[in-house]
Amino acid sequence: MKTHALLGLALAALPVAAQASPVIPYTGAYDESVDGPGDYDTLGGPTDLGLFYLVEGSNSFSGNVNSPVDAADAWLIGISAGYQLVSASIAWATNLPGLTFDFLSTPPAGFLQQNTWGANAPTWTLEESTTTPTIFLKDQLEATAVGSTFDVAPASYDAPSFAPRGAGIYSNLLDATGTCAQTYVANFPGFSAECTDAGLDYTITYVVEKLPNTPAVPLPAGAVLLISALGAAGVMRRKSR
Repeated sequence: MKTHALLGLALAALPVAAQASPVIPYTGAYDESVDGPGDYDTLGGPTDLGLFYLVEGSNSFSGNVNSPVDAADAWLIGISAGYQLVSASIAWATNLPGLTFDFLSTPPAGFLQQNTWGANAPTWTLEESTTTPTIFLKDQLEATAVGSTFDVAPASYDAPSFAPRGAGIYSNLLDATGTCAQTYVANFPGFSAECTDAGLDYTITYVVEKLPNTPAVPLPAGAVLLISALGAAGVMRRKSR
């Protein structure tokens, strides 16, 4: 069963419980390799996920996934009263250089290719703590082909349309189990695929709008909030990887 399905079942089954989740300072952009300890999954310590309160307008989250060492990234997003989440998108495999390979000679220097496609490619979900938790699910995240060489250049995807979501806490999960950035090495009489340490970079963007007649006040930041079973379910997902 896919990780996102397990998360959905956990969200639906768990009773409401008080879970403290650390609020991460956020002003509209965050990169796990620059602004944090290097991995979204470590922001909440061993038992929780990091919580980001989104701001009005565009909210970006950049990171890298590389199975099996870092096969998924998960965090929580918060929407404050008077605001609503209206859309989302992902720029995928942004570090792939778009080089081609004909399998007749050694790959060009720097060649990288996503190693999964179709149903085995990564999945991106946003969920809430209800009996029908999935807000959207975008599967089959594949890099772009260049000529006849598949999955070697960046791609971009819009999340499936969803009804705007108001004040609340929501769970973001990028599940890239089994996915890496591969190259090819000589293996007479041909070449064999081999995962590299590069992983695949991405940037997820959420767009937030202010509701009519909402005063222009700062969104909450820096306080530790009590949230429902959403945080616990995220931890269950992380521990089950």
